[in-house]
Amino acid sequence: MMDQERDLSREDITPEQEDEDTQAQTVADEALDGVDERSPLDSVKDDSGLEDVDAPDLIDRMKQMESSGNIDMAAFDGEETMDDLENRYGSRNAADEEFAGDDS
Repeated sequence: MMDQERDLSREDITPEQEDEDTQAQTVADEALDGVDERSPLDSVKDDSGLEDVDAPDLIDRMKQMESSGNIDMAAFDGEETMDDLENRYGSRNAADEEFAGDDS
């Protein structure tokens, strides 16, 4: 009787039901297994010699801004400041000192 049951086709199980790989516990176990891997926030310097290894890269700058609490607004230098909250926070908190007095 057991042999006969093994020979039956498995039409009662569809591929949609074979989802063990996407179950939460499986995904969580896979995530915990990779904990000791490198973090995406680790700064990896290029050894090619084309760039200065000591120069801060994007990750270094992000970490520095996070630790200091100061956001580097250099990307917006020369742009008009259109912050409506300068009157509340004062013009010294303006993104660009050139436009700190324009009350924009």
